[in-house]
Order: sequence, then C-alpha cells, then structure tokens
Amino acid sequence: MLSLLLFKVLIFLCIVSPIILLFAKRNRADKWKLVILFYGYYLLYQLLVHSVMLFPGIDLFSGYWNWSGKIYGILGSVGFLLIFGKEFTENYFLRLKQKPGSLKINIIILVVLTISSFILSLSSQSGQRWDIESLMFQLTMPGIDEELAYRGIMLGILSSLLNGRLKIINVNSGNPALLTTSILFGLIHGLKVKTGFELEFNIFYFLKTSVLGYVWGWMTLRSRSILLPMISHNLMNFIGSLTLMIKYQI
Repeated sequence: MLSLLLFKVLIFLCIVSPIILLFAKRNRADKWKLVILFYGYYLLYQLLVHSVMLFPGIDLFSGYWNWSGKIYGILGSVGFLLIFGKEFTENYFLRLKQKPGSLKINIIILVVLTISSFILSLSSQSGQRWDIESLMFQLTMPGIDEELAYRGIMLGILSSLLNGRLKIINVNSGNPALLTTSILFGLIHGLKVKTGFELEFNIFYFLKTSVLGYVWGWMTLRSRSILLPMISHNLMNFIGSLTLMIKYQI
C-alpha cells in the first residue's frame, strides 16, 4: 500500500513539476526552500490522509468514509501552518476577513455552484441510498481538509514561489500557482493507482474536479481567504448527495 501511494505521489508531482520549475521566481532568495516545503508538504499530506489504510490500528471511527484520515490531514495541515506559515506570509489564506470588493462575486459563484450541483445530481441517472453518515461527512470533511490543503497551503506556497502570470509565446495563459493546484486536485480525484501499479484515469472526473479546483482557487486569491471556498465545497458535496438520496427514495 505504501509503495502504491508513493508511486502515485511521484506521478502527480512529476506532472506538475515542469510548471513549478519553469515559472519559479528567479530573483527570490528562498526559492528552493519553498520548493522543498511544497514537495514535503504534499507528501506529508498524502501520507496523513491515507494513514488509516497504511496503519488500520490508528482508525478513530468505524464507518464507510475516511473520517480519521481527513482529521489527521487537517491536524497535519494546521501544524504545518503553525510551523512554516511564516515562510509565505504574503499569501497566507487561513483567515476569516475577506478582501474588500470580493464578497459579492464570491457569494454569487457559491450560489451558482450549489445550484449546478443540484441540477447535475437531479439529472443523473443514478441514485443513492439514504445515509446520514455520508451526508454528515460531505457537509464537513472534504471542504475543511481539501481547501485547507490545496487552497490554504499549496496555493499559498506556490503563489509566493511562482510568477503571477503564465505566459506562453507572449500569450497570458493564467496563474501558474492556480493551474498547478487545480491539476493536482483533479488528479487526486480522477487518476487512481490500482494493485499492480495499473493506472485508471477518469477524464470526466479529472476535468470536473480540476475546474472546481480552479474556481475555488480563484475565489481564494480574490478574497485572500479560504472561508467561502470551504463553505462552497462542502455545500456542493452535501446538496449533490442529498439530491441523489431523495431521488432514490422517490
């Protein structure tokens, strides 16, 4: 299991490394420190989230969902911020205060994403059995854990490390930090490593979660806070699951 996890982490980091190495700020004295922090945190985070699968004895709860792994991931992310947050204070997004002028557009995006989740689940051909545990999990864990990790820490480090604009042949192609974190977010949902080191790639799920990661990342950069992306993430998951369950009952 550990070898599969490390193999997956290596693949993911190899995919995004060209962006990181090509667009790192040349004049930043602590460039390599931030590179090491990013890679080290990503490895640590994956180990913590999957820790229960590696060591079943540390599972805190009995249930279908990975409650314990998410809690360990959250605690590890908070500890990392307390120790290393000072290294990227200019892009520290773990705050409640919203940047002036950002609240209205981010609330509009939150509402649009929530309605979209409802419509997509309503139009889905599948249903889902009623399950309180699933509803509680989707309402809490994914948004807290993943937004803290991907938008709170990874986006914060990369925003400090990488140039603000990605230009290809003098064409502005967006923010490299935002692009990198959204790709990683899509990969963790869309690319699976199975026993025997076989890769299983779901292109639809990859594109869907990459786009969502990009939007939540944009909201974070706009507001300088992960608060609304966190709420949006959990609300989308909850509404989607609840709609599928209601459909199944009907």
